[in-house]
Amino acid sequence: MTDTPANLKKVMNGEVVELVCSNIRGSFALLKKISLVKEVQAFGDRLNLVVNSSINDMQSIIQYLEENSIEITDWRVVQPSLENVFISLLTDRKIGESFAAK
Repeated sequence: MTDTPANLKKVMNGEVVELVCSNIRGSFALLKKISLVKEVQAFGDRLNLVVNSSINDMQSIIQYLEENSIEITDWRVVQPSLENVFISLLTDRKIGESFAAK
């Protein structure tokens, strides 16, 4: 199957949120622990999170981080990278295979 990068990005399951906060390492570790975050990646002074719905999930995520002494400077929904799409597709495939094996 061949497709354009733009079309591949449309099949991604979830939204990518760019998060700027006071403690990247601490936030990364905390976000790995909660189910609202499907994936987290560090990019310099920012984190990219994959969530099901930024509208529904970000308030709870921000509250969780603030309760753990993490100050949120900024966040915004961004277009997924091809890396985000690739990881999402692999994760979805593994979940499907795992479910089918049961």
